[in-house]
Amino acid sequence: MSIPFPGPGIAPVIHLATTEAQLRDTLTVFQAAEVLGYDHEWRPNAHGEDNPVAVIQLATATDILVLQLTAFEG
Repeated sequence: MSIPFPGPGIAPVIHLATTEAQLRDTLTVFQAAEVLGYDHEWRPNAHGEDNPVAVIQLATATDILVLQLTAFEG
């Protein structure tokens, strides 16, 4: 399956969410996507550490969501 990209010189829209309200505002863009890319990152675990996921990234052909979990309370 090939996924069309916006094209040369056309950058995807980047959404940054550090609050629940920002996340709610952007999720509709990603819920409608036919194909969704997913990535997550965390600080490397060393010496018995168990570091939680810090960032989740979702992407469609035209939009990218960067969700900074470390900025959320709780």
